[in-house]
Amino acid sequence: METKKEKLNDKQKAFLKAFVKLGVISKSAKEADINRNTVRRWVKSSTTNFADKYEEAKRDFTERLELNAFGRVFEQGA
Repeated sequence: METKKEKLNDKQKAFLKAFVKLGVISKSAKEADINRNTVRRWVKSSTTNFADKYEEAKRDFTERLELNAFGRVFEQGA
């Protein structure tokens, strides 16, 4: 039986927003005004869907890096 997950709090949302932009836990945690260990605790917690959202944010950041890299390669080759 699946339990109902709590909604993300404002600090979690702020961290995820920063992480998509920065891609670094320590810098994103600082921007969200939290300790980086808090992020680890949230990932391990089963009370919210933070871990899923964090994985999604990592994928989004990686995709942005790839797009930027491809863009630079094509600019240099043109």
